[in-house]
Amino acid sequence: MTTLQREHAAAVASYTGSPEHKLPHARSDATLCPSDLDGSQAELTLWLRNAIAKGHAGGFMEGAFPRYVWYRDGDRLFEGRLTNQVLGEYKGYPITPDEGPLELRSQNV
Repeated sequence: MTTLQREHAAAVASYTGSPEHKLPHARSDATLCPSDLDGSQAELTLWLRNAIAKGHAGGFMEGAFPRYVWYRDGDRLFEGRLTNQVLGEYKGYPITPDEGPLELRSQNV
């Protein structure tokens, strides 16, 4: 991802979430979102944008946005997945540290 692509994606991307990761609509194989983040769309959008700005993104570019984004909040690691490549909308869910990029596995980020 070029600097211009990263800047654009970081300015436009938004967290919209997905019922797949929230009760009572959760899929049986979906990781549940922590309940303390319910109703935190603005904060989660900031997390998403900060992660993209720092280059914590990967996978193929889909339109102007990276397919995956990773963010560490204290001892929790989250993965964002692009759900709308036209509008730059993402859903997110917690992952275990060994599922994330090496640079985010340590809490000293």
